[in-house]
Amino acid sequence: MFSGIVEGKGELISVKSNIMIDKKLGGTRIKVSWGCLESSDVKIGDSVSVNGVCLTVVEINSENFEADVSGETLSKTVGLDQLGFVNLEKAIKYSDRIGGHLVTGHVDGVATIVMIKSIDNSKKLDILIPLSFGKFLTEKGSIALNGVSLTVNSVKDVHEGCLISVNLIPHTWTTTSFAKIKINSRVNFEVDLIARNLCRLLQDRGSLT
Repeated sequence: MFSGIVEGKGELISVKSNIMIDKKLGGTRIKVSWGCLESSDVKIGDSVSVNGVCLTVVEINSENFEADVSGETLSKTVGLDQLGFVNLEKAIKYSDRIGGHLVTGHVDGVATIVMIKSIDNSKKLDILIPLSFGKFLTEKGSIALNGVSLTVNSVKDVHEGCLISVNLIPHTWTTTSFAKIKINSRVNFEVDLIARNLCRLLQDRGSLT
């Protein structure tokens, strides 16, 4: 479990095919540098969020770690099959402060950046999400984008999907991989865990269609 407060910006430095992970869909083993993230408390078997995706550490040293990515995960996410900067967060302890919101690292899908606008020192982003996930999104609710916990400022159903807007403060913009995004960039998203479970509960009771 994670909180969506990115602890460091690492770099995906190697992607190798690893068919033993998933014989049907294929898979990869990736190597990620720790960057400035303190890693002395991480060991093999621990979970690390990489661009919002929960991955298990299978090899580790002081400079980088390796993780296996299944074909299923690759088919539902972006950014794990190409070299570049990635957002990193170590798994939280349940005694830790949760500065963002509870994030599982089980990415729901891929969203598209459709607008980037500077407002004072912050950035406003409009993001298009598949319409089927709109029922989990509310104004002032939470969403994780590439592992970053963000507040949803507005929600609007449009023909192409569900359009949401979020704001990124300068600290978030400069210390995460968002500094490299542009219009039409694609990002991993995970809807709020509580909203998802509540929606399912209401569906089971016949209160929601």
